[in-house]
Amino acid sequence: MIFSGNKTIEVKEYQNNSVTTKYAHLLSINNHNDINVNGWKLSIAIARALCSNQLNRREFYFDIIQSILNLSFLIHGQSNDLRLNSTRIHRLRDFSRTNKIGELGQGITWLYLEEESDYPFVADFNYFCEINGIHVPPNSSTPDFVSQDTNHSTKICLAESKGKELNSKTTIKKSLKKGLKQCDYGEILIKKKQPFKVAKKLVFCSEFSNENDPSNSNLHFTDPNKEIIEFSENELIYKLHYASWFYLIGDFSNVERLIKGRAINFDEKRFEKIELNKTSFWTIPFLNRFILENYISQLPIEIYPRFIINGINLKLGISVRVVDYLRSKKARKNELIESISESNYEIFRDGTLIYNLKRNKE
Repeated sequence: MIFSGNKTIEVKEYQNNSVTTKYAHLLSINNHNDINVNGWKLSIAIARALCSNQLNRREFYFDIIQSILNLSFLIHGQSNDLRLNSTRIHRLRDFSRTNKIGELGQGITWLYLEEESDYPFVADFNYFCEINGIHVPPNSSTPDFVSQDTNHSTKICLAESKGKELNSKTTIKKSLKKGLKQCDYGEILIKKKQPFKVAKKLVFCSEFSNENDPSNSNLHFTDPNKEIIEFSENELIYKLHYASWFYLIGDFSNVERLIKGRAINFDEKRFEKIELNKTSFWTIPFLNRFILENYISQLPIEIYPRFIINGINLKLGISVRVVDYLRSKKARKNELIESISESNYEIFRDGTLIYNLKRNKE
């Protein structure tokens, strides 16, 4: 079963000049609260980061399933802070090990952007470029994400996620510096396509320890920014952000509508309305008719039973206010709400929800 209970990862920010200046030591600045995660919250973050890569490709759903199933083995269950399970990570081949750590790092980055930053609506950078007609040369090194502010404006943030083990030979400074170059190149590409303007570049390096290491895991980042005065409204990234939620429930008709910038068709009969923390949500089982019709029958038989066990009591939700806005713009633009972690549910700041009916019994 995916690990329950909150685990922490420490957050450290560094002065940009100390990252970019040769031979300079990294200079820590500001104080940041730890990020708290549990298995279900982290699995949703990884899933939405994964599927945002190609929202029009349904086969990414199988990568999501695999990632959710693997998370229970990848994270050490007994540690209070988020640590890798050494027996699992050391059994993986080098390329698999790198991929798993990279996915985990992207999930942490997605969570930071969505939960902690001023740019909470997150989309994949390359996919954003693809549907905007921005040519990304083959084999070029670009940032992972592009994110948008609460005003749905053309001021955007580029974000790159790096992931490494504590004892890796790659240094934090080298990782952050490389990420800044990727963001710089991403800005060059976006400048060719108006009206978007890069107001912020965030580069993260998730450094993961295991249960035998003396140090905790850390999320390192640097945050160079510049002031953008002239900007306008554009909802593309905002809609791509919520398209990844509809991807998770298997509703590809609405994924396609959001990709094209259209209003969604929302069949309320498929959903159950509930009230949590004075917010109304539409909820749907993780194993719902969309999923059963499109995916479950195609799952390899060896993982089918475990997938059913993990998903049978799980519900995903989205706030009524967000749905109203996406289908008719009846709600206010800034639908961010308080992020809440309770015994059997997680409310994300973007108004989405994961509700585990059995978690309070674990």
